Amino acid sequence: MKKIYNLFIGIIACFAMIACSPSEENYDGLGSTPSVDDIDATVAVDQSTNIVTFTLNNENANPVWIYNGSILSTVNGFTKKFTKAGDYTVEVKMYNRNGMTEGSASKTFTIDQTRVDATLLAELCGTTSKTWIWDSTVNGHFGCGPSGSSTGTDWWSCSADGKAGVGLYDDEVTFNVDRTYIFNPGNGGTVFVNTGVTISTLASYNTNDGNDYQVPATTQTSTYEFDYDGDQLMLILPAEIYLSYICNNDVYNTPRFKISSISEDKMVLLYDNGNICWRYQFVPKE
Repeated sequence: MKKIYNLFIGIIACFAMIACSPSEENYDGLGSTPSVDDIDATVAVDQSTNIVTFTLNNENANPVWIYNGSILSTVNGFTKKFTKAGDYTVEVKMYNRNGMTEGSASKTFTIDQTRVDATLLAELCGTTSKTWIWDSTVNGHFGCGPSGSSTGTDWWSCSADGKAGVGLYDDEVTFNVDRTYIFNPGNGGTVFVNTGVTISTLASYNTNDGNDYQVPATTQTSTYEFDYDGDQLMLILPAEIYLSYICNNDVYNTPRFKISSISEDKMVLLYDNGNICWRYQFVPKE
């Protein structure tokens, strides 16, 4: 913070020397350094776009907008888009020909909804709605690996049609642009569950022979949303809502998937609970 202060003191000093010289008739010397208590700043959020406008309302003064210890801008009326929903705090310093405030004022604001690029939403939902099914005809459409895996197939990779006949490939997942979601268990009316899952409503169907098992399921209608884990975009479903295969207890309780890749004709999601990473690869239903 001291570096920021020293930088702007230098800028202000140069500005003062240029803007006002002893030869000017009305020159009466520098006044007092501006005070933090005098800062009048406004932070306005457009919730329809997540664009935030930062305005310093003090006359004959300039702002220094600071976020997480770094300067965002020194422009009055500066705008920035915040992608992720949440509460934010920025600091603002004020400077004029007399100097810069020693401290800063804090301004808080809230972003109501995480927003993603319109292209990604179009790839997920099409123009209004898109239904996805397992990409079962290719190797590696399903698998698992260590936590942090970029592919989710390091330990095991399912061969093409490797899980035919277990109530997996007839599952359908539908995403609508209005952020509604539908899971359809298909004609078989079941969801495929990992043998290690111990959720009581599911595990009662476990044959305990060491193999994954099928559980009767009905169509689920719910919602979905996006979030960011750092720079990683995540697809979020409510608890107990299926995205087909139930790989472990965690995916049942907190369905939170990394969007590894997505295009008009393929979507790869990874579920990573910190111990294991599972790969879910889908294609649009024709």
